[in-house]
Parts: sequence; C-alpha cells; structure tokens
Amino acid sequence: MTEQTVSRAKNARPLLIIIAIAILATIVPYIMYYTGFGIPEATTNEGILVRDPVVMTEFEFQTEGGSPWALAEQEPKFRLMIPVAGACDDACRETLYITRQVRTRLAGDREQLERVFVQLGEGERADFKQYLSEEHPDLIYLRGDAEQWREAFDARPELPANFDGEAYYVLHRYGALGLAYGPQHSGNQLLDDLEFLIKTSN
Repeated sequence: MTEQTVSRAKNARPLLIIIAIAILATIVPYIMYYTGFGIPEATTNEGILVRDPVVMTEFEFQTEGGSPWALAEQEPKFRLMIPVAGACDDACRETLYITRQVRTRLAGDREQLERVFVQLGEGERADFKQYLSEEHPDLIYLRGDAEQWREAFDARPELPANFDGEAYYVLHRYGALGLAYGPQHSGNQLLDDLEFLIKTSN
C-alpha cells in the first residue's frame, strides 16, 4: 500500500463516519417507533399517561336543557372531565371535592381550568342538581353518549373506565384527553400536573 493510498483511506474515514451517523439517525427513530425499544416507561407526570390520547372534540355532548354542546366551539382551556354512569355516590362527591380544591389552589391560574361533570345516561338523584348549585357552582354539567365513551376507553386498557365518578381525566386545551386519575392519586399530584401543564403551555 503506497503512501498516497494510506492518505486517501485516512481522508475517507471522516466521510464514512458522517454517513454512518446519518444512516443511524434515520433508522433508530423508526426502530423506536415500531418496536418501542429505547422508549422509557417512566414519565414525569403524576397521573396515568394516555399514550394514544382520546380526541374529545369528536364526542357528542348536550347541556342540561338538551342543547348541543360542541367542545371545538368552546374557549381553549384545560378541563377536568368527570364522567359518571349512574348516580354520583360518596366516592364521586369526593372526586368533585378534590377537583374543586385543586382548582381553587391554582389561584391566579384557575380560570385556565374548567371542571366538567358528564352524566352518561340516567341516574342522578333529584337532589343532585341542588347539591351542585350549592357546593360546585363553577361545575359545567353535560350529558354524554355512554357507548361513545366506552368504545374509546375500551381501546385503551390503561384508562380506568368504570365511570363511577372515582376516575377523572385531564383534557388539554384543544381537546385531547391525555392524563387519567383515580382514588390512588392525591389532590397534590393532580395540582402538580396541572401547574406543569399550564406553565409549559403559556
């Protein structure tokens, strides 16, 4: 091997390294996307992360008076969705209490969050509306399609889908349901997530 050949080989080495890096930068994301290899399981949020967010702008809602309520037409805000199929029992009312306290603790940011109670089918008692007006006047009351909710949630096994009022969900400003909470989560955990979401979205 001549000195000129050795020199050419040395000069080609950086080029080969650059080409190899470019190929790896293209291939590795595909491998991670299709196999999940290299994607960390742990997340920084306190709630249950929904890896395939539910797009709720496609869901049907009605107000208490029966008028259509379209999420896409509402002011962009974070929303706590509390779906209940049946009566709102003590566990459900505890969820309402926790979410109310968390919204209050957001202080100056509380107007960036709405709480939405979604009645899936019949079930509320006659005194429930009075209870809401007295204890939760900021709560938005809607009716939803139970089958639509079950179909979306059955496709996402990480989501608690018993709709008994114990589980509640954070909806991003533009309608994607991305975090879920249950009785195992404290109000402080929900508050931490909401503060982080509001801060990073401003």
